[in-house]
Amino acid sequence: MDNTPKQIGSEFLAAGHAIREPVGAGSGYWVGCPGVFYEPDEKAHYLTYRIRRPRGVAPERGGEVGILRSTDLKTFEDVWKMTKDQVNSASIERSALYRGADGQWRYYTSFVDSADGRWCVSFIKAGEVSKLNVADMKRLFSAGDLQLEGVKDPWVFRVGNTYHMLLSVAVPTQTTSTGSQLLQLCSVSVGNNRWVRLVSPRDAIAALNTDGSSIDTVMAAFT
Repeated sequence: MDNTPKQIGSEFLAAGHAIREPVGAGSGYWVGCPGVFYEPDEKAHYLTYRIRRPRGVAPERGGEVGILRSTDLKTFEDVWKMTKDQVNSASIERSALYRGADGQWRYYTSFVDSADGRWCVSFIKAGEVSKLNVADMKRLFSAGDLQLEGVKDPWVFRVGNTYHMLLSVAVPTQTTSTGSQLLQLCSVSVGNNRWVRLVSPRDAIAALNTDGSSIDTVMAAFT
């Protein structure tokens, strides 16, 4: 078997096919923020995605997100959707879907919090993907509580009995303004039904700023 890493170039990408097309042509239209979870019991892949429109074209920015299902990675069926007005937000960003050991599906999503205009992370859980109910959404991380300018883009994976979540965070600086966006990568560990931070965000940010690293590891674990 040839294990030599393959370079992905324009020819490789040109041979692919679009799973979902943008809803319009031109700058500012795209379908992105993909995330995939494989469910072995169903032999099916679930793909989360986001539909974006330019500012000024309703519903502008991240107005819609959805979940697709496929058993052959060629055809994908829409099985669930959510719009930004359902969470009273100016825009929805990246989301992630994961089925835990308890059999429950959890949909983690990030969006602009209408209370302070900063990105936050919330989640919904249900026994079936199609039964995810936005009315049951619960807040997981709020930027203000973490002394951040924003927290978003959840991505979940499991190592042993521990679940990990990667997040993009906007760290406040002396020059932070409504137009600034300093994004760093934040790693969090999770388990069961509770998230517990073991170090304060302020300490984690101080360590990040001190060593100049682009990766900020905030230790957390389920109890």
